[in-house]
Amino acid sequence: MIFEIFTALVALVFVLGLVLGGAWLVRRMGWLPGQIKGPMGRDITILEQRPVDAHTRIVALRWRGDDYLISVGAEQTALIDKKPSSATNSLEGDAREI
Repeated sequence: MIFEIFTALVALVFVLGLVLGGAWLVRRMGWLPGQIKGPMGRDITILEQRPVDAHTRIVALRWRGDDYLISVGAEQTALIDKKPSSATNSLEGDAREI
């Protein structure tokens, strides 16, 4: 009787360990939907977001040094504006002077 209870408890702890370990691995590897992660850590940074109405929001984000302003709605996502990084601007300025 005691041996069966002990065996059941060990099996329960083992199964809970597998579930918690799997959840930790999924979170750590970035396999959750909506999780944004690049190869060297966070590649996309959400700077600010504001609701426009019940289904649409405006999001300002930074990706690879460039700033983007996008509209995210239930039906579509649209790019409103893009601000290039300062490194891109300096290269374009040098090319125009030549």
